[in-house]
Amino acid sequence: MVPGELTRIRIEREGGVVGPIRRPPVSLEISELNNSEYREIAALVASALLDELPERFPGEPYPDAMQTTLVVETTRRVFTVTFQDGDGHPEELDRIAGRVWARRPR
Repeated sequence: MVPGELTRIRIEREGGVVGPIRRPPVSLEISELNNSEYREIAALVASALLDELPERFPGEPYPDAMQTTLVVETTRRVFTVTFQDGDGHPEELDRIAGRVWARRPR
């Protein structure tokens, strides 16, 4: 469980098949979610056990790997974790990042 109420989740991504491309950051304002969406994202964040994770997962980068920095802001704390494809990070991090990425402007 994370301390405080969720306020914002932000991701930054770089890498991928075409090389080290940095994509613009994407933010999800929690206040913009309906109750169902909030419960879903809050459950994902809680299951990720952010307060037990390292700030950066170890692992050697490899060609085409995607690196993601996930920033979860609450009313009491900010959690930041950086991970990449194949480094053994929890699946919940990918699921949170995927939810935020899907809401980016197109």
